Amino acid sequence: MARILQSIGLCRRAGKLFIGTETVLDAVRSGKAKIVILAGDTAEGTEKKITALCAHRGVPVRKIPEGREALSRAVGKTAPLAAVAAGEDFLQLITLSLEK
Repeated sequence: MARILQSIGLCRRAGKLFIGTETVLDAVRSGKAKIVILAGDTAEGTEKKITALCAHRGVPVRKIPEGREALSRAVGKTAPLAAVAAGEDFLQLITLSLEK
């Protein structure tokens, strides 16, 4: 699963990643998010909020085994992150990384 973290890091360096719960929710609402990645240890309430909105908007959500600390390191942040989202430009890269 390290491949998905590498792909997320690449999206971040390209400036094509939505980082953090509120930013992800805004991106889903605006139609900019095409896939949402949740950390494996995301709080239940946060997970429910994100998955409900994504289901309503037709945005796929994938939960990875890596925790919030690993996800935050992948994007160069120090605070633990529960969620990130990618737009159209990196949808295929993220999807392929999740399949490997």
